[in-house]
Amino acid sequence: MKRINFRVVLGMSFFIGSVIFIALSRHYRELAGISRDEASWAFFMNIGTELFGAAVIFFMLEVVLRKREEEAEKADAKSDRIMMSLY
Repeated sequence: MKRINFRVVLGMSFFIGSVIFIALSRHYRELAGISRDEASWAFFMNIGTELFGAAVIFFMLEVVLRKREEEAEKADAKSDRIMMSLY
């Protein structure tokens, strides 16, 4: 359950941050007088960069969570062996 909640919170915070970043970057480009075509191209590049960043973060998160899960399973197996040896 913790794994799902952590991913949901991370995804929501990343999405909100991305939307704010994209909105501000587009707004500042328009204030700077950059043409609409250039602003649109940069807007889609920002979206691509944000999606790539999200994919990298989720991959790293998956690796870390998988390692923690394996370590927890090893610790459980070790404690089970110790408990069985006591009986």
